[in-house]
Amino acid sequence: MHKKKLFKLKEFMHFICGDEDPLAHYREMAFRPLAVSCLTALSLPLLIKLYHMQWVVVAVMIAMMTILATAAIRLETAPQTPRRSFLLIVPLLVLGMYVSVPANGIALLFWTYPFLLTSFLLVRVRSAFVACIVFLCCSSVIAYQNFELLDVVRYLITASLTLSFTCVILFVFGSINLNDHYLAYHDGLTGTFNRRKMDEDLQAVSSNRASENAVIAILDIDNFKRCNDEYGHEFGDDILKRFASYLTFRMPSDCSFYRMGGEEFLLVSQNPDAHYLFSFIKSIQPEMTERLSSGPYIFSFSAGVATLADARLDKNSEPHKAWLRDADRALYSVKANGKNNVALYQCKMP
Repeated sequence: MHKKKLFKLKEFMHFICGDEDPLAHYREMAFRPLAVSCLTALSLPLLIKLYHMQWVVVAVMIAMMTILATAAIRLETAPQTPRRSFLLIVPLLVLGMYVSVPANGIALLFWTYPFLLTSFLLVRVRSAFVACIVFLCCSSVIAYQNFELLDVVRYLITASLTLSFTCVILFVFGSINLNDHYLAYHDGLTGTFNRRKMDEDLQAVSSNRASENAVIAILDIDNFKRCNDEYGHEFGDDILKRFASYLTFRMPSDCSFYRMGGEEFLLVSQNPDAHYLFSFIKSIQPEMTERLSSGPYIFSFSAGVATLADARLDKNSEPHKAWLRDADRALYSVKANGKNNVALYQCKMP
């Protein structure tokens, strides 16, 4: 139990200080509504400051509103807009607080709380956390210069609790998001990438001219239906997991591994030499037979290799679909000639 709590604490600290940003997907969606909300909230205070002719504060508020409005308009054309806007707004907010607090009293410190909440939706967690700490330090100094010590302590405690609760809630949300992302792109049985991830990656690779010489191989476990029928599905599932585990361990570093469905798997290699992947598969076939055979069951698998360059020659199909079809034809030729082998696609194959 103690180790589990320690592990969760490490995860939380990694969430705060690490480079990963589980909220990145939602940040662009949240920025515009957030900017509109802030502009609406600032409108009434701006009118009040204009009425009282507090020109410095008016200038600061107009500057912040202009930055937010510009950022919301330019969000699609400038992806770094939220971060840059945030870096400009923080010092402006500190300046506005420094000028306004003596005249408006402790109520102005209430702007700290929406700032602490919204900062994490504007920039990545680590940057937002550092900015919040810096802002709390600056605002505490301003509060100390203008109010009693007890009020400053109350402000620091409530603001620190708000920051802590925000971080914890976002950590839970981020963990759920990462888990959902993992489940969306990984096969539940073998832990490899799934068909959905495979389709997305193949489309991305086939549309990239820099990947002209990428190679794929479809791997199919021989006689797997008979294996399930004779030894049971639990035995079959174990074979799939052991096959995926061993291949993941042995495959070259430039390869990606996917489960297409059933007993079919796919390897994608960025190595431009098709014979490199061909030779690798050929070399591990005896090893796999030795490791995965059990009693009367003799394990073997067949494979078909195809290059993206050949697939692009087919002008009647999308490149990624033609690519898979070529590998499938090569696999079919192996199945038709005794199985437990590997073939490289040739244009003359049916």
